[in-house]
Amino acid sequence: MRFTVLSTIAALAAVAPTAAFSIDQWDVLAGKALINQVLYHFSNPDASRTCTPLTATVRREWGSLSKWERKEYTDAVNCLASKPSKLAQSDPAFAPGARSRYDDFVAVHINQTWFIHATGNFLTWHRYFTWAYEQALRNECGYTGYQPYWAWNKYADDPRSSPVFDGSDYSMSGDGSYIPHNGTEAAPGIVLTPGNGGGCVFSGPFKNWTVNLGPVFPSLKVPGIVAQNGSGLNYNPRCLRRDICKDAATWTTTDQVVDLINNYTDILSFQNRMQGDFPNGFLGIHSGGHYTIGGDPGGDFFVSPGDPAFFLHHAAIDRVFWTWQNQDPTSRTYVVAGQTVLPALDPNAPNATLDDIVNMSSALAPPQTIRQLLDTTGGPAGPVLRLDAGRNRPKTAPKATKETLSLGLSDEDLWMLIRRFNKQIYHVKAAANTASEGLDLNRAQDEQFPPEKLRITIERFYMSVVIGMVEFCSHIARLRSWKEPRRTAIFCAGYFIAWLFDVVIFTLSGLLIALVLCPPLRQVLFPGPSPASTGSENPANGEPRKQDSITGTSERHKGEAAEREAHNLVNSVATIAMKSATSKYGQAVSEDAEKVAEPESLEDVVDTADALDESVTAETQKPMKRKVASATDEIMRTMNGLTDIYEKFCNLLSPTPPFVTYVPRLRLVGIMASVCLLSLVVSSNFIIKATAFALGLGFFGDPIINYSIDYLNRKIPNWRQHLDLQKTLLKGIPTNAQLTLTLLRIGEINSSPLPPPPDTADKESSSLIRRKARAVIASNATPINEEATDSSDTHTDQQADPAPKQRRKWIFKVLRFVRRTIETAIKSHGAFDRAMRIANSAHTRTLLELLAKKDWFAAPTGPLKFEAKFQRKRGTAVIDSNQEPPVMYFTTTQSASIDDLRLESQKKGSVLFQIPVSDITELKKTEGLGWKGKLIVELTAGSKEAADGLVISGSESEQAYHLTGMKARDQLFNRLIAIDAQFWESH
Repeated sequence: MRFTVLSTIAALAAVAPTAAFSIDQWDVLAGKALINQVLYHFSNPDASRTCTPLTATVRREWGSLSKWERKEYTDAVNCLASKPSKLAQSDPAFAPGARSRYDDFVAVHINQTWFIHATGNFLTWHRYFTWAYEQALRNECGYTGYQPYWAWNKYADDPRSSPVFDGSDYSMSGDGSYIPHNGTEAAPGIVLTPGNGGGCVFSGPFKNWTVNLGPVFPSLKVPGIVAQNGSGLNYNPRCLRRDICKDAATWTTTDQVVDLINNYTDILSFQNRMQGDFPNGFLGIHSGGHYTIGGDPGGDFFVSPGDPAFFLHHAAIDRVFWTWQNQDPTSRTYVVAGQTVLPALDPNAPNATLDDIVNMSSALAPPQTIRQLLDTTGGPAGPVLRLDAGRNRPKTAPKATKETLSLGLSDEDLWMLIRRFNKQIYHVKAAANTASEGLDLNRAQDEQFPPEKLRITIERFYMSVVIGMVEFCSHIARLRSWKEPRRTAIFCAGYFIAWLFDVVIFTLSGLLIALVLCPPLRQVLFPGPSPASTGSENPANGEPRKQDSITGTSERHKGEAAEREAHNLVNSVATIAMKSATSKYGQAVSEDAEKVAEPESLEDVVDTADALDESVTAETQKPMKRKVASATDEIMRTMNGLTDIYEKFCNLLSPTPPFVTYVPRLRLVGIMASVCLLSLVVSSNFIIKATAFALGLGFFGDPIINYSIDYLNRKIPNWRQHLDLQKTLLKGIPTNAQLTLTLLRIGEINSSPLPPPPDTADKESSSLIRRKARAVIASNATPINEEATDSSDTHTDQQADPAPKQRRKWIFKVLRFVRRTIETAIKSHGAFDRAMRIANSAHTRTLLELLAKKDWFAAPTGPLKFEAKFQRKRGTAVIDSNQEPPVMYFTTTQSASIDDLRLESQKKGSVLFQIPVSDITELKKTEGLGWKGKLIVELTAGSKEAADGLVISGSESEQAYHLTGMKARDQLFNRLIAIDAQFWESH
C-alpha cells in the first residue's frame, strides 16, 4: 500500500498579498521546510521510497479551494456517513452504537483516547488517523481531492466569518443556534468565554448531521448533553452542536504557531507545548482549535471526531508538525518522546519507541510503526508533503501590482527574473557531487566564455551592478544638491555632530545596522526621487525617469529598459571594435559590407580579426591570441563573481520567500557591530598608522606575502574558501538565477509551472536583423539622398556605382513577395490548426464542459507540448507527467493532433526518442541557424525564436538529442531544469 499522508504548504506558492494582509510567517516557515525537505530527501536516497516531494499529492487550505471543490469534499463526508459501519460487521460488540462508516473513525478514537493524547505517539497516531480518513473518502466515496486543512491562524480574529464556518453551502456548516450557557472549562482553571451558539447546527451541508456515539467527557453544559455510562460506544443519536468561541481562537494565532515552531527544538517540549501547559494556564494550539469549534461532540476529549471539522483541524496540526520537523530534518525526522499512556492515568507507563506499533483496527488502516509514520518522504509508509497552488487568504480588492504568481514577489519582478534567467542560463550540467552544496546552479570551475556568453556576462553586470551603483550615486548626488533641504539638513547635522564627538565610524555603522535590520527605514531615509526634487524627466515625454535604468526610457514591463540599454551598450562597443579592427586609415566601413560567420569562441573572434588584417604576423598571432583569450576569461570570471556577490547582497537585504535570511543578516550585523565597538576604543592615529603599514607591506613585502601564502597552502589547503564571501557571509543566499530556479521548482511542485513573461512592448525593435531588414526595405521604397544623410562618407563612397543599389532594390522586391507568401501560408496553417483544435480537441471539449458548470475550473498544469524539429522531421516534444519519473519524448505527430499525452498512447513508430527527466544530465541552448537562415526565418515566421534549438543529453553517451526550430525553447528548458531534482552547474 502506498502511504501518502499529505500536508500542504498552501500559502507559499500563491498567496495574494494585499495592503490589508502581511505575509503569513507560518507560510514562510513552511516554505523553508519544503526546501529543507527536498534537499534532505535527495541527499539521503532510499530505494524503498516510492514517493518524492515532486510526485506527492497535495493538501490545501480550505479557503483556497473553489466552491465546487469544497462541495465535493462535504458531499464525500455525507457519503461516508451514509455507508454502513465496517466495525459493526466485523466486531458488533466493539462499538454497538456505530451505525455508519463515519462512526468507525469516531469509535476507534474513543477506544484509544487514553493512549494517543499527551503520549509519544500523539502526533504520528493522528497523522495516520487523518490519512486513513482521507483514503476512505477517496476510495469509498469517490472524492478526487485530498484532505484540506483549516489554517486557524488566518481566521483567529473572527472564526465564525471564515470560509470554514460561515454557514454557507460551501462551508463546514456554521455555528449552532443560541442557547444560554456558561463558559466552557477547557482545562482545570481555564474557563472560556461562552460563544453565541450551544444549540444544533442549522445551516450548511451538515445541518442534518447525526452524532451517534458519546458523549464521554462533554465540555458543553446544556440540557440534554449527559455523559454516557460506560465507554461511550453505545447508540445515542442527537444533533451536531457547536459553540464557536473567539476566546479559544486566540490560542491559534500566527504568533502562537511561529513561537511553537521556532522556540521548542526538541520533540517532547514541542508536543507538550502544542497540547497545552494547563497548570500554567496555557491552552495550546491543539486544544485551542478543538475549543474554537466547541459544542458536542467538538468539545469532547473522546468524541471530538464526531464533528467533521475535526479532520481539518488535525490536518493543520500535522502541517505544524511537518513544518517543525523540516526546519532541521536531519535531527528532527526520527524522534519520539513521551509515555505510552496518558501520564495522569499511569505516571509509570513505559516510554514510546520508534518501533512501537500504531494499530487503529483493520477497518481503518493496517498497522505501522512510529518510525514509518515520521518520515515525510518515506514511500510506502511515510507521508509525503507537497506544495499547494491554491490561495490561502480571503479574496480582497486587487492591487495595482498584484503578487499572484509567487509569494512575496510581484508579477513584474517575477517576469523580470524569468526573462533574464532565459537569457543568462543557457548551458547546464548535472553536478556529480552535491552533498556539500546548499544551492545549485553555481558556476563551473572551468567555465568558458564564448562570444555569446561574453555578451551575456557584460549585460548581466550592467543590469545588476552598474545600474545599482548609478542609483546609489544618484542618491548621493541628491543629498549633495540640497534640492531636498530638510532631508539633506538632517543628514548634514547628523554627520557633523558625529564628527564633533569623533564618532563618525560608530554613527555610520549604526546607521547601516538599522538599515539592515529594519527594511521600512530604508524607504524613509532614502525615498524614491520625484521630478520636483531631481528635475529628472524623460525628455521624450516629460515623464519621470525610470529608476531601474540610466536613460530613463519608457518600458512596458519592469526591467525592459535596462535590458535594452545593456543590449545596445554591447552592440555599440562591438560595432566600434569591429570597425577599429577592420578599417584602414582614411576608410569607413559600409553598412552593406559582407557579413562574416558567427564565431564560436573568443579565439575565433581573434582569428576573424587577424584574417581581415593582412599585417598580422605568425610570430605574434598565436601568443597574443592566447593572452587575449585568457585575460578575457579572467575578466569575465571576475565580473561574474562581482555580479554574484552584488545580487546575493541584494537578496540578503530584501529576501524573497521561500528564502529567509535572518541568520546571514545577523552575521552581517555582527560584523558591523564589531566595527562599531572597535571604533570606540581604537584611535584615529592608530588607524592611520595601520593603514600606512599595510600599504608599505603590500609594496615591499612580496617575499613575506609569498611565504605566508605557501605556508597556508601547505597547512590549510582550503584557506581561500574561508575568505570567500559567497561561502561564508553570503552562504545560503541565492543569486537571481538561483532564486528563479527555486521559484520554477516551486511551480513544478505546485503542478502549476510559472508562465513565461509577456511579450515586450516593441517586439520588432528587439530583433536586430528584422529591424535592419525592414529599414532597408523602407529606404528602398522611399529613396532618400544618401549624400545628405551621411556626410562622413569618403569621396570614394560618394562616387560609388548606383547599379548595385538598383539590383538590391529588385532583390528586396522579390524577398518581400516571398516573405508575404510564406507568412500568409504560415498564418493560414496556424488558423486552420486553431479551428481544428476548437472543433475536435478533447482538451477543448473538457474545458467547455467545465465552463458550462457554475464555479468549475480546470487546474493549470503548464505547457506540456512544444513544437520542434528532430533530425529534420517536424513534430512535437512532449512531457508525459503521468509516469514516475516524468518522461520527455519526441513524436512526429503534430501538436494540434495530440490529445492524449501519455507515451503509450502514441502511434507506433512515431516516437523518435524518449528519456526520463531524471536521467537528463545536460541541457544546452543553441542557435540552429547562421545569420542568413535567421534572416529568412525572422522575415517569414516573425521571430528569431523559431530558429532556437536545445540539446538534451542523458547519462548514456548515445543519449544526445538536438531539437531545433523551437518557438518555446525557453519554456521547455525551464521545465526540464526544474521538474526533477538534479543539482545543476552552470557552464
